[in-house]
Amino acid sequence: MINIKIFVLTVLLVVMVEARSYRGFARSQPLVASYSAPSASRSARQTEPEPSPEPYSFTYETTDEYGMTLSRTESGDAQGNVKGSYMYRDPEGVYRTVEYGDSGDGFSAQIQTNEPGVISHKAADAEYFKQ
Repeated sequence: MINIKIFVLTVLLVVMVEARSYRGFARSQPLVASYSAPSASRSARQTEPEPSPEPYSFTYETTDEYGMTLSRTESGDAQGNVKGSYMYRDPEGVYRTVEYGDSGDGFSAQIQTNEPGVISHKAADAEYFKQ
């Protein structure tokens, strides 16, 4: 514990010394620079169109040495719509499954769980379902 305190104090001391010796802005320089809009005679730069989304899909599931199971699946289409889910289950059977998506009108999620203390309710764009 004492080593952590010494480390933190050393880091703070170094930061303070470096900050004091830094002279990035002289006091005579204004903090706000003036800006003038480009004249109409300048040609507009051509920007490349943003590429359309590529369809994708992935899934994984794993169980660790303590019996905790984690999984996730997600897919997206060429229009940028995304949907998926993720889940965990502990060795005692407590679980949470979240199904989410964004079909262009905003993100939404549905959570199904048997976790202690959770009640069925809706918060923002997430619906909780107590099992």
